[in-house]
Amino acid sequence: HGSAGAEQPDRIGRASLAHLALSFMELARLPRNPDRLKARITIPDPDALERLQSAVKNGGAVIAGAHFGAYEVLGLASPLFNVPAASLVRPLDNPYLERWLQGARQRHGQQLVDNRGGTRELASYLDKGRMLGVMVDINRRSGRRMWVDFFGVPAATAPTAAVLAFRAQRPLFTIVSRRTGRPLEFEFQIGEPHLPRPGTDRDAGLLTHVVREPS
Repeated sequence: HGSAGAEQPDRIGRASLAHLALSFMELARLPRNPDRLKARITIPDPDALERLQSAVKNGGAVIAGAHFGAYEVLGLASPLFNVPAASLVRPLDNPYLERWLQGARQRHGQQLVDNRGGTRELASYLDKGRMLGVMVDINRRSGRRMWVDFFGVPAATAPTAAVLAFRAQRPLFTIVSRRTGRPLEFEFQIGEPHLPRPGTDRDAGLLTHVVREPS
């Protein structure tokens, strides 16, 4: 409303760009030594990490993340905690920047899967005992989507992480990698596992709601 309402999108846009730039700078400045990098990450709930490690070891797990906080650090450093990761990514249009980004993301063993038709390849990593990482974006404009409540506003999101967990009957975890306030120090917050209900028909229980419009 008025000038204040007009300024808000600009403010959000500038903050988003600053966050993206910070994520790239962190990738460039993170310690290359795995022990030094691991020392900069804390996990407040060791039991949550143990549950995730056990799930990955016993047949894999699916992770639903978000472009929030230090999300690039999450997949990069997960193998250092005995949680090898395979992450669904969109390749950059700039081939030179994409080459650098791939090297930075994979330096500690993270596998990258192209999101252009890569979900079948991603699912195959469950058999290899990996954590499947999927960034769940909000306000998806086309393709397969499902509507969720986002702070009181209906928003369309991709069901990819849930579908992968449902098909493989493997647990789905949420993880957030947040900055602690000190330069290049982070905290991984791991949520409780969500288990697919045995015997539930996938089409009736999940995919029938994927294209549902908000009421």
